[in-house]
Amino acid sequence: MDTKLFLDSIVRHNLEGYQELSRNLEVLTNPKTYIAFSIAFNNLSKYYTSSPLTDHQLLETEHITGRNTWTNLDLARAYFLLNIADKFKQEHIDIINQLFDTAGLSELISLYKSLHLLPEPTKFLFRATEGVRSNMSSIFKAIALNNTYPMNFFDQDVWNQMILKVFFIEEDINQVIGLRERANDTLADMLSDFVIEKQAAKRRVNPEIWKVVELCKYKTY
Repeated sequence: MDTKLFLDSIVRHNLEGYQELSRNLEVLTNPKTYIAFSIAFNNLSKYYTSSPLTDHQLLETEHITGRNTWTNLDLARAYFLLNIADKFKQEHIDIINQLFDTAGLSELISLYKSLHLLPEPTKFLFRATEGVRSNMSSIFKAIALNNTYPMNFFDQDVWNQMILKVFFIEEDINQVIGLRERANDTLADMLSDFVIEKQAAKRRVNPEIWKVVELCKYKTY
């Protein structure tokens, strides 16, 4: 099923929110009125909550990677973005970039989670790279963990730096998608050097790091 239609079948469960969302999408006709798009995107939080998806919703969204970290509000925002991309095929990249510029923290998290669903995800490579370089852990996790975007679109240097950062800030490496597919010798060397630095400082080393080093060298995990 088309992702937008699929999300539509879920988002419409909240009738009041769906009606407001649909009305906003209908009245947004000028792609240059960026503030109107920002307001509509922001107002979704009035109708959809940040509550985790129910077991039933998790089953309904089984083809959305990382759905166990998504909320009802994330789904509504992703649906909004896909509709914008469909309605404004030539202008949607500028519109979504403006949403990044005006978004609050919660909205940014939803934007990063949704990037891999957009029709031209590579157009947002700069934004995704910004996300993994962010000092805000919630932003970093939105793009680095439970997200297929890095695996599919990051070059080796950005990918390797992201994996190193996962260990540096002590996040769960098992939530990174694509470890096997993106394993490389350079990453093994970087992680080995990182371990040496940690040991020299007499700091604890996450044993999972050796699994990734082994994966890089022997493609086994």
